[in-house]
Amino acid sequence: MRASATTAAVRDRTAGRVAVPPAPPGGRLGRVRLLRSWRVLLPAAVGLPLLIMAGAAWLSWQQAWRAAETEMAHAADAAAEYARRLLDGQLLRIEFAEELLNGLSDAEIRVREPELHARLRRGVASGAVSDAEGPPSGLHVLVHDRNAFPLVSSARPSVQRDRPYIDPALAAEMRVVPPGEVRITPVYPGRDTGRQFFSLARRREHAGNRLPEGEFDGFIVASAYVDAVADALRRLAPSAEDAVALVRADGAVLARSMGFEPGRPVPRLGPDNSALAAMRRGEARAARVGRSTADGRERIAAYRRVEGWPVYAAAGRDRAVVAARWRAGALPLLGLGLAATGLLAALTLLVRRKQEELAAANAGLEGRVAERTAALVASERRNREVLDSLGDLLYALDRDGRVRFASRSLLKGWGLGEERVLGRHLLELWPPLVGSLVWEAVRRGIEAREESHLCTVSPVLGRWVEMDVHPPGDGGVTVAVRDVHDLREAEIERRRAEGELRDLLATLDLGAIMARDLDGTVRFWSAGCERLYGWSAAEAAGRSAHALLATRFPVPVAEVEAALLHTGEWRGDLRQRRRDGSEVVVSAHKSLRCDAAGRPVAVAENLTDVTALRRAEEQLRASEERLRLAQEVGGIGAWELDLRTGERHWSDSGYRMWGLEPGEPITRDVVLSLIVPEDRAEAQAAIEQADS
Repeated sequence: MRASATTAAVRDRTAGRVAVPPAPPGGRLGRVRLLRSWRVLLPAAVGLPLLIMAGAAWLSWQQAWRAAETEMAHAADAAAEYARRLLDGQLLRIEFAEELLNGLSDAEIRVREPELHARLRRGVASGAVSDAEGPPSGLHVLVHDRNAFPLVSSARPSVQRDRPYIDPALAAEMRVVPPGEVRITPVYPGRDTGRQFFSLARRREHAGNRLPEGEFDGFIVASAYVDAVADALRRLAPSAEDAVALVRADGAVLARSMGFEPGRPVPRLGPDNSALAAMRRGEARAARVGRSTADGRERIAAYRRVEGWPVYAAAGRDRAVVAARWRAGALPLLGLGLAATGLLAALTLLVRRKQEELAAANAGLEGRVAERTAALVASERRNREVLDSLGDLLYALDRDGRVRFASRSLLKGWGLGEERVLGRHLLELWPPLVGSLVWEAVRRGIEAREESHLCTVSPVLGRWVEMDVHPPGDGGVTVAVRDVHDLREAEIERRRAEGELRDLLATLDLGAIMARDLDGTVRFWSAGCERLYGWSAAEAAGRSAHALLATRFPVPVAEVEAALLHTGEWRGDLRQRRRDGSEVVVSAHKSLRCDAAGRPVAVAENLTDVTALRRAEEQLRASEERLRLAQEVGGIGAWELDLRTGERHWSDSGYRMWGLEPGEPITRDVVLSLIVPEDRAEAQAAIEQADS
C-alpha cells in the first residue's frame, strides 16, 4: 500500500498525534560521554593508520616476492632456450665432423691433418653449423682415436699426440657408451690453456680403420668454454645481482653467470637439494626457496629442463636483494605514513579541544532550548495543518460533491479558472468521471466516510495519477492527486529493459572457447572466437592472447594468475579489441588444466560477448535510479501485490512513509496495524474483498 505525504499528515492530525522534538541531553552527562568517547578515539586515530601501514608494507613485500619469482621464472625459460640451442649446435658440429671424416682411417687423418683442420675450423665457425649461441672462439671440436689420443682439432692446426687430451675416466666411459648416444661431460680445465670447458661426446661410427662392426674406434668431442657460456648467461640475467646457471640432471654445475671461484672445485647441487630431486624425477619445471648448496646463499630459484637434454637452466635471486629492493620502495612510503600519522594525532587533539569548548557552549544553550520546546510544539501543530491544505494537486468537495477548494496547480492542470470551478459539482465539471474509479473513491469517501488510495489513468488528464481520498470531520472529502505518468512510463521501460536483458541472457550460450599456454601463447581457437574477434585460428595460433586482443583486466594480471594457481579458475569481465579495432566486453571463465602429475600446463577460457548485456544493465540501473528519484522527489511510495503468491513488495519511500524499517516483511496484519482502530474493521473487509 502507498500513501502520500498529505494523507499521512491528515491521518496524524485526525489521530491527535503531534511530533515533539526530543529533549537535549544533560550538559554534565554529555561532557562525560564526550570524554569517554575521546579515550577510545585518540588511540584509534593513531593505531589504525599504523595498522594500515603495516598491512600495506606486508602486501608490498608479498608483491616484491612474487615479482622476483616471476622474473626468475622468465630468466630460467630464456636460459633453457639458450642452452637448447647451444647443445643442439654442438651436436650439429659433432655430426659435421663425423661426415667430414667418414671412411677415413686414423693414419689418413694424421696425413691430411692440416687440410682437415682447416675444413673443420671453417665448418665450426661458418653458417654450415651456425646456431647463434655465441662467438666461435668459445667453441671447438676435437676428434680422438680409440686410445683417447687426439687426431684433429678445429682449434689447432696440429695436435700433440704424445698423450691423451681427455680425462681417463671419460675415455673409459666412452668405450661402453652405445653408438649414437651423446654424453655431456662435467667441467674440466684445459690441458694447455687452463680454461674450463664442458663437452658433448659421441663415438665415431664410420671410421676407416676396418675394425669389426660395433668395435670402439674413437670418439668426437664438441666443447664450450665455461667463461664464454657465463658471458651469455650474464646477458640473460635480469640484473647483475641475479645468478643464472646450467646444471646437469645429476647436480653437476656446467656454467654460472658469476663464474667459478679460482682454485676451488666446480660446485654441484647437494643430495638434499629439493630441486635436484625434481631433476632426477625428470620434472620440466621446479622452484625452491632456500640456501644454495653450491655457494651457501639463500635464494629464490627457478629451474627449467632444457628440451631434449638432461640439463636444467636455473635462475636465482638472493633474498637479501629482494629485501633491499622492497626497502627502497617501501621505507619512503612508511616514513611519509608515520609523519601523516603524527599530524593526524595532533589534529585529533586539536579537534578534541574544540569539541570540549563546543560542549561547554552547548551546555549554556540547553536552558534556552528547553524554554522554546513548548512554542515549537504549537508551531509544529500549526505547520501540519497548513501542510494538510497544500499539495501539488489538491481539491476539496463538500458533502454534496461540490468543489469548495482547488489548488493552483490543479486549476492549471484542469485548464480552468477558480471562478469556473468553485461551487460546481465535480461531475458537472467533468462528466467523463461518471462510473470511473476516481468517482467511486470520492463517493465512498463522502457517503461511507471511507479513506482510500488508488492509482489509475485519470479520465480528465488522460495520464496516470495517484489519488488519496480523506474524509475530514466536517463532512465532504479532501482529495490529493499526483501526476505519476512519467513514473509509470519509467516502470514500463524498466520492465521492457528487464525483458530485453532476459532475452540477451538466453543467447549467452554461444560463447567462444580458447586454450593457451601458461605464458599466454594461443594453442586452440574455436570458430566462436573467429566470429567474436575476427582472427582465424591459423592467424591466432602461436601468438600471445593478451597482446593479440589488447586485453585490459579489472585487476592486476598477477592476481588473476595467483587465483588460477590457488583455486584453479577465475571469472570476470575483460575489455578486448577485435581485429577491426572495435572494443568488446567479454565475460571470461578461465580454468587451469594440469597434467597427470598435477602440474599446470595450460589455461582454457570460455569467453562470452557481454557488451550488449553490460550496456543493458547500465540502462536498467539508470531507469531504476530515475524511478527512485521520481519517488523521492514526489514524496510517494510504491507497492506491488503478487495475486498468485500474495507477496507484497514496498519501495524504500513507502517504508519510510509508514515509519517501518526497509526490508521488513509486510503482511496483512502489519498493514491493518497501521490503520487507526476505528477504521480497521472496515479496511480489513475491503482488503479481503480485493483479495478475493
